[in-house]
Amino acid sequence: MDFYLNNFCRLSEARNSVKESRAIFLGVPYDWSTIDRPGSRYGPLHIRKSFEQFLGYDSTSGKDLYESLLPCDLGDIAVVPGDYTETQKRTEETLEKILSENSTAFIIGLGGEHSVTHSFLKTLKKVHKDMLVVSFDAHPDLKEDYMGNKETNVTYLRRACDFIDPSAISLVGIRDADRDEIDYAKKNKISILHTKNIKEDLEASLSSFKKAINGKKVYVTIDIDVLDTAIAPGTSSPSPGGLNMAEMKAFLDICIPQAVGMDVVEVSPPFDTGEITSFTAAKLIYYALSLKA
Repeated sequence: MDFYLNNFCRLSEARNSVKESRAIFLGVPYDWSTIDRPGSRYGPLHIRKSFEQFLGYDSTSGKDLYESLLPCDLGDIAVVPGDYTETQKRTEETLEKILSENSTAFIIGLGGEHSVTHSFLKTLKKVHKDMLVVSFDAHPDLKEDYMGNKETNVTYLRRACDFIDPSAISLVGIRDADRDEIDYAKKNKISILHTKNIKEDLEASLSSFKKAINGKKVYVTIDIDVLDTAIAPGTSSPSPGGLNMAEMKAFLDICIPQAVGMDVVEVSPPFDTGEITSFTAAKLIYYALSLKA
């Protein structure tokens, strides 16, 4: 399986075949259309390095993730620097090949900037036609364009609305948004849970979230800037006052069991401190996998 892949960096214990695996990793180290600070191209490498530090046996759940999920890490897409369209094409064609061999595996995308999520959504939507989208992010990423460019990390979800019903999207952790983005969300019935409301009443927010996804299949995308900068400083567009790990895990407890895939994006090692952000991102993936095991 080497279709558009650069597999020099792979998890050492995730070498099972695509067909037998229940969890498949795929990195997309692309950040050439980020509007703020570049550096997330190094995210997949550092998330994997951090993930390697965790044991396969999860003492909290009592499950061995490697034995239960038979994970497969295919490495990274051979991205084309500066060419979003070609990188998107390579990502989608590779994902289509993966899903043609195993359509039930849980897909884990490693970014890269948030625009890479577009390819995961577009490809998985073809297999899971009733799929909902849950975006954990400090920003809606619903801009029509940014300085005339319609394909960036702050416009990707607006582009995804071309093939996904906006009312099938839930935004969690929003705290920085343009008025136009909020107006678009309200007009198109996109569900929004603001960080402020989550902090004020977590239980009510969790109840509202559970009702919004209503037991359906979901794709979960996590922009690491949804978390507070104290635990995730290394990101392109930091926004203080985000979720803590307990709050984040409470939401994952609800949506991951019904998820068909997930990604973690916008981890930018050049702006990190002691690799805190990389370890936090890896731990989120580890926790999600414990819920799927």
